Amino acid sequence: MISIRSFVLYTTIAGLFGTAAYFTVGTVMIQVFYLLMLVNLILMLSMKRLWIPTGLLGFVALLAGSGLVGILRGTDTLPLFAKEFSGIVFSAFYFCCFFRAMSFDLKKCFRLYARMAYWVAIIGIVLFPFRLLLTGEYRLRSILTEPSMFVLTCVPALYYFADQWQRYRANRREFLVMLAAFILAGSSNGFLAILFGMVIFFMRYRRARFVMPGIVIIAGLSFYALFQDVELRVNDSFRALQEFDLSGTNLSTWALFSNMFVAQQVLIEHPILGNGLGSHGLSYEKYIGQVQGVDEFMGSVGEGLNAADANSLATRVLSDMGTMGGLFVVWFLWKYRPRGDSDFEMMSKAIWVYFFVKLLRGGQYFSNEQYFFIVLYVLNRLAVLRPGFLQRPITARHFPIKALHLSSGYSAPS
Repeated sequence: MISIRSFVLYTTIAGLFGTAAYFTVGTVMIQVFYLLMLVNLILMLSMKRLWIPTGLLGFVALLAGSGLVGILRGTDTLPLFAKEFSGIVFSAFYFCCFFRAMSFDLKKCFRLYARMAYWVAIIGIVLFPFRLLLTGEYRLRSILTEPSMFVLTCVPALYYFADQWQRYRANRREFLVMLAAFILAGSSNGFLAILFGMVIFFMRYRRARFVMPGIVIIAGLSFYALFQDVELRVNDSFRALQEFDLSGTNLSTWALFSNMFVAQQVLIEHPILGNGLGSHGLSYEKYIGQVQGVDEFMGSVGEGLNAADANSLATRVLSDMGTMGGLFVVWFLWKYRPRGDSDFEMMSKAIWVYFFVKLLRGGQYFSNEQYFFIVLYVLNRLAVLRPGFLQRPITARHFPIKALHLSSGYSAPS
């Protein structure tokens, strides 16, 4: 019979790939994974494994302050703020408790994630020819909603298998399968992730640093020449930057640059604090009419495309929380950055690639996989700075009040 701990472990990791499993109540879309998270939290409560780090409380205070300022200023609304705030806090809290329930066995959790990503890639490769023949779908997405979501969720596993092959001569098959799936996905995000991952991967070699720019340029030009979708997006993006006009661009470029323009206007008016957490949709309605070429997309599928999530997490953070939010993201990435090549730091470097794609083209504040990687990123750094500290037990007598005191040690020192 499966134990409670194993049930929480396997259902959580599987849920990272469950974006296609949802249902709607009226106009509200509800992910099945979030219901599963509620069940698992009850199970973790029975295990006395709930954990509220003091760092999480500071993060919650920052989000609450952003929403309060926006609401008082009239650039945000309580319902919009509450939706994002509750989703972020719930997801972050869940994954803090999850790793606590797993006794902070970070390597086991990440290896299981990578193994499941490998099987998701295999499923995608098997389904690819059938979807191509039956529906004309020519880009791999496996069991996820779209190719870009497949890439976003699985990219740390691709880097992980590449590292394992290079360092331990293991997981070559897994790496090649994942790479093939990424190529079949035909996602510009996937190709950018591969290029960024190559930069990180080869930076460990002193001599390779001199030839790395040439390798990356050649790889990038190859993607551009071989894949029509990539060529289209690159050409349209350069033209949009040069002419500040989105007429005739593809939907992907339209979604990215129209939201960037909206965020730019927000920063002109409120550069420090933005318009408030969850406010980007309102900002979009206010400023989208000023975008050159907007008339071409009105009344089509492009109207309001990614208006709620800005099509980019970096764009959305700047729009909602201004330069303060942008600086917080930079501080977070820098403070917990990997600085060596241990197994923990390798996992964080793999997560770097995820952050790169997420900030560029993933605007959701709390997608299924997001806080799994964010919390793991912090704990990886702690595992390097204070070896053995994560194995220090938080016993039942510390639950739940003193857990706040003990958790203060879980923030890496400057």
